[in-house]
Amino acid sequence: MTANGGVNASGQDIAQLVRCFAVELGADGAVFHRPDPLGQAMAAWSAGSTPAEDVVRELAPYGSSALEQAGAFIGRPPAGANGGWLTLAVGAPVRSPSGVEGALLAGFSKPPEQAEDVLQWTASAYAGAAALALRDSEFLRALVRASRYDELTGLLNYAALRRTLEDEVERAERHARPLSCCFVDLDNFKEINDGFGHEFGNRALAASGLALRRVLRVSDSVGRYGGDEFVALMPETGATDAAAVAARIRDAIAARSLEDLGREVSASCGVAGWAPGRSAADLLEDADRALAEAKARGTGVVVSQESPTTSHQAEHRGRFGRAQGLVR
Repeated sequence: MTANGGVNASGQDIAQLVRCFAVELGADGAVFHRPDPLGQAMAAWSAGSTPAEDVVRELAPYGSSALEQAGAFIGRPPAGANGGWLTLAVGAPVRSPSGVEGALLAGFSKPPEQAEDVLQWTASAYAGAAALALRDSEFLRALVRASRYDELTGLLNYAALRRTLEDEVERAERHARPLSCCFVDLDNFKEINDGFGHEFGNRALAASGLALRRVLRVSDSVGRYGGDEFVALMPETGATDAAAVAARIRDAIAARSLEDLGREVSASCGVAGWAPGRSAADLLEDADRALAEAKARGTGVVVSQESPTTSHQAEHRGRFGRAQGLVR
């Protein structure tokens, strides 16, 4: 136990924090390192291997944050999670009242989108959180949840959703498996806010989030893209089956809003199926275009023309069809 009544964080708890740190930065991987068995267990997460461990070991003795070209920092570029060379490393020491306990570091195989001062500020903020979390797992779990989930709806937030999308497309590409994306947008949401107030609008968003979770399987992922827009990712699901799920999503949102708010809220859905060679951004754009078409037509659900053909889906449905019995 800790002095404030919390429980010391485990390696698994810290690994969750490290993963959130990597997602926040859009890094290829991140590690926490300190020279004891617990610290070594914490240095666990990356996209495929632990990148830049040598950089971490070099960072801690400095006692200050560092953002360096990785090759210059340790004399040679360390291997990245995907087999390429890391080009940049950002990190910060994890301090406690007794001194520096280790280092938190992320590595990039290509130039990051954020400015250097933002990267370094984020590393320092997470290092401070890690120092507290080492002594209080309850604090850590609340922090991890806040960094990954949207507070209003309980769904994945934008950053976590985008990272999950990248991971799912990479998995579909690697294993030649189907994957579908459904873009969901509440209809006339501005009029709802203007007519009934923003608190009512927030309740409509929360009800929609609950409806989405109840329709989708445990193996699916769903997040709040922004405003009144949501994105559902359905592995092992072709576009035709995903369109049927989208129709259920619309029904569930309407029913849940009527039950919780006394007013039915409708939604439009754009569905896209992943095809070989298509990127995560392509899949999302395909679903977004289908959503715009559904809005324009007023048809509720539209499947992207870029999705694999229906005959192709039917041919593979026996092997790749959407598994039943995994619905939340």
